[in-house]
Amino acid sequence: MNILHVDGKTDEDIYSLSRGPDHRVRVANSCSINGFFFRTTNVEKNLTTQNSGVVVQGEGMDYTK
Repeated sequence: MNILHVDGKTDEDIYSLSRGPDHRVRVANSCSINGFFFRTTNVEKNLTTQNSGVVVQGEGMDYTK
């Protein structure tokens, strides 16, 4: 696949997928998105507060996953 990539005969996305996962990626047990803090369910299983779910507000009802 590398020879085809060097020759410009493969798509960049296909080449990236063929290389497998990047081992430099870190695993995190929490994150902050747009000012909201989330933790994984594994971290929260022994806590009294939880913030790993997602709530979608609709007209007249809420859906919690």
